[in-house]
Amino acid sequence: MPWEDVIGKIQAVKILRNALISHHVAHAYLLIGQKGVGKRYLARVFAQALNCEESKENPCGQCLTCLKILQGSHPDVITIHPEGKTMKIEQVRELQKAMGYSAFEARQRVYIVCEVDKMTKEAANSLLKVLEEPPKDVVLILTAVQTEGILPTILSRCQIVSIHDISLEVLKQFLQRENTNWPPEKVHLIASLADGCIGKAQQLGQNESLEQERNAYFDIFEKIPFSKEASLFNIAAQWEGTKEGLSDVLELLCTWYRDIMIYKITHNGTGLFNSDQYERVQKAAVISVEQCVLSIDTIKEAQKKLRRNANVQLALEVMLIQLNQISRR
Repeated sequence: MPWEDVIGKIQAVKILRNALISHHVAHAYLLIGQKGVGKRYLARVFAQALNCEESKENPCGQCLTCLKILQGSHPDVITIHPEGKTMKIEQVRELQKAMGYSAFEARQRVYIVCEVDKMTKEAANSLLKVLEEPPKDVVLILTAVQTEGILPTILSRCQIVSIHDISLEVLKQFLQRENTNWPPEKVHLIASLADGCIGKAQQLGQNESLEQERNAYFDIFEKIPFSKEASLFNIAAQWEGTKEGLSDVLELLCTWYRDIMIYKITHNGTGLFNSDQYERVQKAAVISVEQCVLSIDTIKEAQKKLRRNANVQLALEVMLIQLNQISRR
């Protein structure tokens, strides 16, 4: 049963199932959770539940309708992603136009609009008009990493469903069950790096060059406190070129300082995100816990700026210079 396939999202599933059972399905939902946590998969399962041929509450996952929705080939269940860095008004206009047509075969047409926190102002205003007058047979499921940047008027017209991160133990159990040939050390490492996101865990597990890539980044992290400005600018330029992978690089950098802080407190490797980098962490633990906290705050501030479409190169340069200065205090 697809609801049981939704790993670690008990509260979110309960909200959606109760809406079906009580026959009070909202015309619009906003699923909030970090990237890779499973928002789009949950949206598709909800779409299955709304249209399953065998049940109106618990989708079977086996009928033709359920299979089409899962595969993304159902004509009445449409997923929309931003084109490039933002979702543009033309995309919302196309959505509005499509909603004016009749359903091909579904009881409820479902439109899954991903990353609405990346909408342009014009697109957001256009979406607001869609939310104000939705057709009766349409359910809109919006997804976003955060509510910040979304118009309050959009938020007020949606039922917000928060999707919490999956616990480390639940994620480890899932990975071990799906990858019986993985040694316990790899399961623990991938689950720790995934930071509660099942999609990220699957992506990391399929990356055959993961160890090599990680070592290359940790080589750079070690050098930040000792690098001159020119070298820091080169690092910024290199990371700016990673584009879609930049958020993962910055998250990894956060875990680096977090691990140093944990080692400073515990004096052992228990609880490290990057357990395979224990010797590096031990060597880097010459900075204080306060410096680690300041460094993490600096990275988080850079991430905020980037989410607001700040100049990537400049934001990275400022962050790296600040990290360098913090380490010298």
